[in-house]
Amino acid sequence: MDWSTSINDTVFDKARMWALINGITCKGPTSTSLRHAPFLLFPSIFPANSFNKALQIQSTIGEVIHKVSRDSEFLLEVLKSTIEVDDFTRKLYEVYKIVLNEGVAQEISLGILRTDYMLNKHNSNIGVSQTTEEELKMIEINTIASSFAGLASQFPDFRRYILNITGHTNLIPQIPDNAPLKGIAEGLIAAWSLYGNPSAVILMVVEDIPNNIADQMHHEFAVKKLKPEVDFVICSLSKLHQYIKLSHSNKNLYFEGVEVSVVYYRAGYEPDHYSCDSDWESRLLIERSNAIKCPSINLHLAGTKKVQQELARPGVLERYLQDANMVKEIQETFVGIYSLDLTEEGDLAAAMAIKNPERYVLKPQREGGGNNVYGKDVASTLLKLCCLKERAAYILMELIKAPARNNVMLRPESDKPIVGPMVSELGVYGVTIGSLWSKVLEMAFKIGKERYLER
Repeated sequence: MDWSTSINDTVFDKARMWALINGITCKGPTSTSLRHAPFLLFPSIFPANSFNKALQIQSTIGEVIHKVSRDSEFLLEVLKSTIEVDDFTRKLYEVYKIVLNEGVAQEISLGILRTDYMLNKHNSNIGVSQTTEEELKMIEINTIASSFAGLASQFPDFRRYILNITGHTNLIPQIPDNAPLKGIAEGLIAAWSLYGNPSAVILMVVEDIPNNIADQMHHEFAVKKLKPEVDFVICSLSKLHQYIKLSHSNKNLYFEGVEVSVVYYRAGYEPDHYSCDSDWESRLLIERSNAIKCPSINLHLAGTKKVQQELARPGVLERYLQDANMVKEIQETFVGIYSLDLTEEGDLAAAMAIKNPERYVLKPQREGGGNNVYGKDVASTLLKLCCLKERAAYILMELIKAPARNNVMLRPESDKPIVGPMVSELGVYGVTIGSLWSKVLEMAFKIGKERYLER
């Protein structure tokens, strides 16, 4: 759709003001300032059938990830080659093994998951003609610090406002409701209630400089709105060791003397978040405690790229799902994902990518974006890693060829909008709360993400 006739400086100014006033914001240049987050001015077109499918399978994906996180044999086997070459995954794995050997203190875990998708352009032959279809394809499943629910929940009203002032009121009924923040707040409250001490607090663990502070604070505000008696405390991962204590008699966790019911991680997914041994000691201390973790260390490991690659193997989903139709529905969202272990299978995958690097993406065991390898760099990286065990730190994934739609992006660092083709992601949230033996709560919500396609 061509939006160019609908845009002018007045619309841009009003859009920025709406975002600032309604909390579509991120950290500003000083510790006490905020600025609007990057956003697209207009809604992205997404086929209803793909959109609805992503929502329908999210609860089952949550069930699979929950079961994987409880399958220590599977996790240990799948990550065996990765931990030999990836220090970060190895350290997570070591924490997991310690608590596994000692005995898990808290069997209930909270998962705030986000499954990300893109549309993939696919050519189909119908008779003598060829058509281009757009298929829903999974990018990844995030199990720690799944962000942007706070910002995303503001967008339905933002979209309706912009469509109204730009004369596109006919499109307003097509804007879906989107309230992931409320659902996540309900999940945090449910975990707090299951812990069983109304005086215990939720501890949110953040980065030293939380650029996403507005999204994080939206979560506390949403919880307080639904359940005013629930208290939050917020602390950076690097300072945790100064404030947390573990009771050796009952394994309760205390923050400055106050009992903690839930530890909600908004940091800890990147190696740089752990600046010294005390940060890892804090992670282990929390894992040893009675507090409900979001996520637990095993759920964190269940979200690694290596586990995702293994789940895409034929026959592996069936280990966790009885419903053959649902297995098929989920498998239809997979693109090719290949191991790069130093095996014959890994060698074949590497050769395939070196020959056609533009068709693939190299992914390390990291969250947070910005770590993937694309294009010619795929071939050069794999050639450097030829015959080296460090190759196993990556997985190889077919590149999704997402359709581009024209849109307008506003960024906080520039007054000049970016007008041009954008590619979109659909992220679907889900909340799972489960013990070792059962899953007691599941919910699914949605969020849209976009980025500019440079040409």
